[in-house]
Amino acid sequence: MKKLIYIITIFTVFLLMTACNNQVEEPPIEESAIEEAPSVTAVSLSSDQMQLADIETGYPEEYLMGGFIQCNGVAEIPPSNMQSVHSKTKGFVGTVSQIIGDYVRKGQVLTTISHPELVKLQREYLEIRAGLDALKKDFERKKELASEDAASLKAVEKAEADYNTALAHHNGLKVELELLGFSIKKLDEGQIQSRLNIYAPISGYIHKVGINPGKLIMEEDKLYDILDVDHMHLELQIFAKDLEKVKEGQHLEAMVPGTGKTFKGEVHRIGRMIDIEKKTALVHGHFEKDPVDVFPGTYVQAKIYVEEETVEALPLSAIVRTGEKSFIFVEEPGGFQKVEVGLGREDGKYAEVLIPEAEKGKKVVTKGAYYLNGMGE
Repeated sequence: MKKLIYIITIFTVFLLMTACNNQVEEPPIEESAIEEAPSVTAVSLSSDQMQLADIETGYPEEYLMGGFIQCNGVAEIPPSNMQSVHSKTKGFVGTVSQIIGDYVRKGQVLTTISHPELVKLQREYLEIRAGLDALKKDFERKKELASEDAASLKAVEKAEADYNTALAHHNGLKVELELLGFSIKKLDEGQIQSRLNIYAPISGYIHKVGINPGKLIMEEDKLYDILDVDHMHLELQIFAKDLEKVKEGQHLEAMVPGTGKTFKGEVHRIGRMIDIEKKTALVHGHFEKDPVDVFPGTYVQAKIYVEEETVEALPLSAIVRTGEKSFIFVEEPGGFQKVEVGLGREDGKYAEVLIPEAEKGKKVVTKGAYYLNGMGE
């Protein structure tokens, strides 16, 4: 019996020892361990860091946002801003000092024309002018004599005809010489001019030069083309299906591909003819400011904004997108605070932003938002 009790006692002790060995003591759970790690809500940068990261700040803008029609076209000058220069008479070209690209002012002498016929024309004018007074006096004298029956009516009529013929010749030569560009005042003083000055009709840039010194030119020969680029416009091709949406006065934005240059403007005139082959119509646009830094004939891509509305907007570089959420960084005394915002319409450059009321009026990061977002993660 004692042996049986001993065996039971040993077995019980063995079971207790086994249970103790299988039990693992777990450390107590600290309260802080079950809390989520706080997300970074603000990022601080020194001025050097901001400059290195090319971070810029600013305020949301009042921006015209709406649907737009994309189109292509060219920047051109109006026909009135390009003038061709001709000589009004044949002659030999004098000095040519201008080359393509030179700027000339209205009234500036471009070159000179000389020819013996021009000298002959001036001499003829002076000769007619010199005999005009004598013919006039002869007519008046014979008219007076006829009133006293001292001269025949036929003699008076001939004297009158001679005077009127000479007067018409004189006046015709005077107008012709003035049209050519000669100074009648100098001629009346007896100064015959051997050369005829060719003046710039407008201020602008030399576009073409069609002469050289000593060349004999005729009236139909073009000497120069001059471009006045102070005012330019846009000639845009709009698809016929979009034409009904376009109205005069609508805002537009033109971009020169590959340069980053953008220019604002507005629709000025809408063409009334559709190109059957291209299925497009011409829309004439004006730049907002003159002059613009483009050359005539420059290809542009443009957007014409339709159904516009002024909204609060930020450039796309100010917005960080994470999944379906959008954020901006608001400047606070302690750094930049990441704030969730709603987005409205976009136009490829700006986006309409719906900023929480508590953050309105504050400066925000307009460039470099993704850099800040990376530092906060």
